[in-house]
Amino acid sequence: MKASLLKTFKSSKTKFWGATLLIFLLAAACASLNSQNRYFIPKHEAQFDFLGEVPSFILKSDSTSYLGNKYLDFVSYNLGFAINDWKRDSTNMLRVHTALKRIGYQNFISKEEFHNVVGNKTWASLHCSARLDSFLHYLDTPSTDTSNYYYKFWQRRKTDGNYQTLSCILREIKDIYQDAPPQCTNISLEDDTLYQLMAFDYALGREQDSMQIKKQGLAYFNYLKSLGLESSAFNLIEHVPLLKQVQLNRDSLISTIPHDTVPSDDWSWAYDFQGQGDWIYVKLYWGP
Repeated sequence: MKASLLKTFKSSKTKFWGATLLIFLLAAACASLNSQNRYFIPKHEAQFDFLGEVPSFILKSDSTSYLGNKYLDFVSYNLGFAINDWKRDSTNMLRVHTALKRIGYQNFISKEEFHNVVGNKTWASLHCSARLDSFLHYLDTPSTDTSNYYYKFWQRRKTDGNYQTLSCILREIKDIYQDAPPQCTNISLEDDTLYQLMAFDYALGREQDSMQIKKQGLAYFNYLKSLGLESSAFNLIEHVPLLKQVQLNRDSLISTIPHDTVPSDDWSWAYDFQGQGDWIYVKLYWGP
């Protein structure tokens, strides 16, 4: 009888520890699964005055371009809102213009695109060259018709105090596309940070070779971190489709960015509804 009870006890004990081990393994498996689905939000994004005014265009793809050129699309979208004080400031106009000159205006809009109608003709009945000529014509030949759009445009520029700067910038853009000597001189203002960000964006967006995409992507990531643009660095690695096509040790890269681990609801609120990042801005949900 004792032997039978002892055997039953040992059998029950074995089952107990077996069940305990099974529960432990299941818990460990669940913990491992949860660790693979952690939700990260970077803690910091440095502030520069141009953030939100001249955003990254790395997430703008050619396939979704409305006008046939993602850069024209980009300008059209960003200038579709009210022009604020930052964009009206002559110094800021020069900073953006100088950065674009350093990269090369024709790398964004080719001569052919500049002199011809592109994309949706109902939206753009005039090509860039004709539009520019109209602005410059009414600059050189003031209209007596005070209801004329171009007359009112230049009157607003005089009120804003950027009349001289903008007129020189437009003349220089025309000269660039005509391969003519510049009519205006000394209208550059270097902002190396803005230039570097735009140059990284441009170079990565145009790259086709996977090894170069990986190399430039890592260099861009490290540059963003060096500026303290940690949310943008995270967004570059996690949300830019181009970099998802190459092999990157994302966990290792993300670990170099100070971040919080948050519940999925908090992450969803941040990325689906608020949007994150001031240079590379990511908002995943654009529904009603």
